[in-house]
Amino acid sequence: MKTNLPLLLTATIVLGLLWSCKKDDVIPSDKYLTTFTAKVENEVTSSVTGYVYDENNKPVADAEVAIYSARTRTNEHGFFVFENKKMDSKGTFIKVRKAGYLPASDMIYPSPGISCFSYVKLLSSVSTGEFISGSGGKVSVSGGANIYFEPSSIVDDKGNLYTGKVSVTARYLNPTADDLGDAMPGALYGSSTSGEKVVLGTLGMVVAELYDINGNLLNIGNGKKATIELPAATQNQPSTIPLWWFDESEGIWVEEGEATLQGQVYRGQVSHFSFWNCDQPYVTAYACLKFVYEDGTPVQGMTVKAIVDSYNSSYSQTDSDGRICSFFPKDKVINLVASQLNCTKEFITGPYAEGTNAEVTFIMPGRTETTILVKCGDLPVSKGIIKFRSVGDASERTFFMRPDGDGVLKVDIKLFNFCNASSPVYVSAFDNITGNTSGEKQLDNLQAINIIDVCEVKCEFSAVLDITKTADNPPNYTASCIVTGGSGNFSYQWQKGETTSSIQLAEDFERVCVIVEDKTAKCTKTYCKSKYLSGCDNLNVLCDVTTTGWCGKTDQFEILFKKVGNNTYDLFRTDKNEADFSMGAYAVCYGPSATLPGGDLKLVITDCNKLSYTGKSRWGETYFVREVRTDGDKMYLSWKNDYDPEAGESILKRKDGLTWPPLVK
Repeated sequence: MKTNLPLLLTATIVLGLLWSCKKDDVIPSDKYLTTFTAKVENEVTSSVTGYVYDENNKPVADAEVAIYSARTRTNEHGFFVFENKKMDSKGTFIKVRKAGYLPASDMIYPSPGISCFSYVKLLSSVSTGEFISGSGGKVSVSGGANIYFEPSSIVDDKGNLYTGKVSVTARYLNPTADDLGDAMPGALYGSSTSGEKVVLGTLGMVVAELYDINGNLLNIGNGKKATIELPAATQNQPSTIPLWWFDESEGIWVEEGEATLQGQVYRGQVSHFSFWNCDQPYVTAYACLKFVYEDGTPVQGMTVKAIVDSYNSSYSQTDSDGRICSFFPKDKVINLVASQLNCTKEFITGPYAEGTNAEVTFIMPGRTETTILVKCGDLPVSKGIIKFRSVGDASERTFFMRPDGDGVLKVDIKLFNFCNASSPVYVSAFDNITGNTSGEKQLDNLQAINIIDVCEVKCEFSAVLDITKTADNPPNYTASCIVTGGSGNFSYQWQKGETTSSIQLAEDFERVCVIVEDKTAKCTKTYCKSKYLSGCDNLNVLCDVTTTGWCGKTDQFEILFKKVGNNTYDLFRTDKNEADFSMGAYAVCYGPSATLPGGDLKLVITDCNKLSYTGKSRWGETYFVREVRTDGDKMYLSWKNDYDPEAGESILKRKDGLTWPPLVK
């Protein structure tokens, strides 16, 4: 069995107690939600409905949300609501916190008595890299950003020099990304070194948090600097650009320093860590833009992006009156990109003079109107939320609207008829007072009225679409839909018309989908799976494993790559009936009776392709992915932990005939 000297074991137990409070277990502190003081310019009474989701486009429940006058939590669907609360029409800052995610926020510009909308994307707080403080180091961030740390430059929260291992959580936000407005903090609005309030045009952002081995926050010491590099991703690339950091207490970007274009990256020095942003500043003009259909119906909840000089400069959602009111660059022609789900429409507006309150109306193309009625039995739902979900070949998108007090919402059936999107749109609703939730169904564009009953019998089944290789020459596959729950009375509709629960697939299939109907409950769900898997798929699979441990010996056995949570997996040995994250290395290096790592170790896949370890072994060890690559049905995984010399190299060969998705470290 694995053994340690008594003194070392005692120390390990102590460290294990310390590590039990790692950062992913910390509940968001009230200080994040209550210490900011609003500088209210124009207080109004208004309402906001928001949707909080993660990097897998899934809703995040039980996140804490606060504005200066109130606080709440997201419900099981990822929504939060502030009804008739005090807000600032010139900018209301929304803070969102959830354990395991980086701090997030949004800025809205509400009008009195009008309901507005917010989308917030949470970025997972997963370690990106690490270095030893005394030596300094480089951390590479997915997307092309880099952070360089000077030796002996890190301090703890009391300002004392820190000399140990530094874990870095970092994210780069591409200025051209469609979801930038949801993922970035606040709005693109800042305070220059002269104290002037300005609108910003972004060239890219990076966020970083530094932690010690116990999960305590660290930062850069006084008089020290870190260097950041961001890709030059915009068409307009000035030789120098101001740097701005996001002030959580004020909800605003603050100018500090500058970045210089060096080749294809912007390089600059920063004195502390939060969000940092390369931005071009513009003097502000305040304007209200209204979007309506040809019949005068307001276009609510539409995302509008403003582009100036090829820089993205603002992101807003139209309110229930079809309006956005915000700050824009003055004296500039502004390109507007309006979008809902998969549909976009471009407009040109401006220039606007400084200090003016322009009012401009834009008319969207003609619409095909339908009515959605949200009810509970025979009664209308007065405080409902309607969720739309579009499932395309490349991605899944979520959008929501609020019906009126009678549960009625008039929408463009094509969501929203200014494009010819062919992707199906699914709709569901819930009562924000009672919590009653409907099943999901496809929006029917042939019906004048789509009725959603939040009190009807739910679609209480789930299914797994399983694909297995049944022949090698020529290759053939079987797709089986395995249903659990529900009434047991099901029908199946595959994309080529088959109606059985299993079908045969030829070698050249790329993607297969099936619609499953619970005929008793009269509800349907759609399930799809690609031949070439994504890291967001259910990767449960038996594997033949070959592992070479640090002692140079090799073991071979069978392991189940077993899903145990949201994109979280155990490495389950079938012969020992327990998880073995050493993948046989302990057995060959410590002997056949070795105790396995145990603890709460797990493998986690983030961003659908990034593989890392989470948790610790029974002895308090942290595990790291040194390198991972996939080649067809083989995954090559090199790992280590912080108890030298324990490490190993493993090959996991799938036994289902499918290929691994392209996983990376």
